[in-house]
Amino acid sequence: MEKEKILILGDWESIWLKKYVENVLNEDQRKIVIINDKYSISAFDVKSEIVCLPSKKSTLLSNPRLRFLVYLLETRRAVKKYGRFDFVHVHYVNRGKLLALRYLKKYSPKIIITFWGSDLLRKDNKELLTYEKYIEMSDNVTLASKELLKKFESVYGQKYAKKVLPIRFGISALSKVNYGLINRDKCREEWEIPNDKKIISIGYNGSEGQNHIPVINAIKRLPADIRKKIFLIFPLTYGLKPEYLLELEQSLKDIECGYKIFTEFMDDTETMKLRTVTDLFIHAQRTDALSASVQEYLFAKKLLLNPSWIEYQEFKKMGIYYWEYHEFDELPKLLKKYVAFGLQEDQKMRLKGNQELIAAYSSWESSSEEWKKLYTMGN
Repeated sequence: MEKEKILILGDWESIWLKKYVENVLNEDQRKIVIINDKYSISAFDVKSEIVCLPSKKSTLLSNPRLRFLVYLLETRRAVKKYGRFDFVHVHYVNRGKLLALRYLKKYSPKIIITFWGSDLLRKDNKELLTYEKYIEMSDNVTLASKELLKKFESVYGQKYAKKVLPIRFGISALSKVNYGLINRDKCREEWEIPNDKKIISIGYNGSEGQNHIPVINAIKRLPADIRKKIFLIFPLTYGLKPEYLLELEQSLKDIECGYKIFTEFMDDTETMKLRTVTDLFIHAQRTDALSASVQEYLFAKKLLLNPSWIEYQEFKKMGIYYWEYHEFDELPKLLKKYVAFGLQEDQKMRLKGNQELIAAYSSWESSSEEWKKLYTMGN
């Protein structure tokens, strides 16, 4: 029996794509070809046969202005070598992948496009309208949140409603068993984080869009006695530019409270450690598509401070408990309240309830079956 062939245009180094393949496409009778616009060595722990392209370095890969052409060249090589594909799936939309779709349409009966978040939310309408001819040729478009759907419909209207499917990525670091094995005090000792402070994590990557510096400036306005009771954590483990790190470190010089910056990659275990040692997570970025990091803090029963400009309709519908602020000037008052008085018992109970709600909503067990339905010709 010939193996089902799936061509994925996406970054095989991405932990999200790896987890997707492991949880959705992990079957013996599948050949999966993944095309990226850069060369590296990657490994997948799956039963499926995996081929990652490009398989070697080239001068084209080193030219940022021409790198988008890699997708087109590699898809042609893949078709020449493997023939037709049963499914083509774009993970994270960009120009290079969409150009390849025009060629691939002749060699696959089903095209799937998956927006991840920033590839839709952080693009202007003018650019997104250039995507329309590719959305037209696709069979399904998946969106992970109501915020993404709202943005999609503001650009394209309702004309593609029959193609659009609301499917979320699962989150691997959602296990009460694994969290139960992590000792909070040992983690703090390992990372040299004081036990007598309230631990506040700010942002979840190194992008300037996380608005670390406005949050830092707000914390500087806290009374000195409150600042002495807190310790800040900055997880900058991906998306960090050297010049932004220097700017952030400069802004911290007169913060007058302890802090720690993480810049190295964190695996699932280290991610769970970070969520465990944290007391409060400040989310401040400009846009968000229901990120896994935010959900992991909620699953770990930590208090989320979320900006009102990011409206999580799903959370409100589910009854997730968190605090909201409308502008950075409100943060000192909220932080002072939290540090000085803590949480009431009913608030603590609601944080505990968040864990069950997030587990039911975002585990791979709850989402993988919906993804698998995409890989049927009748869908």
